[in-house]
Amino acid sequence: MDDHCNSLGAHLASVSSPREYSFLQQMTKTAGQSTAWLGGFYLQGRWLWINNEGFYYSNWYSQSSSVSYPCMFLRTTYGWGNSQCTSALRFICSKSPFSC
Repeated sequence: MDDHCNSLGAHLASVSSPREYSFLQQMTKTAGQSTAWLGGFYLQGRWLWINNEGFYYSNWYSQSSSVSYPCMFLRTTYGWGNSQCTSALRFICSKSPFSC
């Protein structure tokens, strides 16, 4: 997933505010989907964003075992959840406007 985003000069999307999450939810709904991968992952006892952004905003709807399900996904109707990284979901790439 992130390899594809990297080929576009982007990363899987991170979320830093309720407004940003709402925007990503709407984008996912518009694409006819109910879930999509985000760039959050669990490593060495904590959740991180793949783009190294600080993990200051949290919007969990339900959280399974982080060790067994270390990848984060968006839900269009609720907050995010986590799953095995091999689950087949669409994904959202995000690119910094400052790198254009």
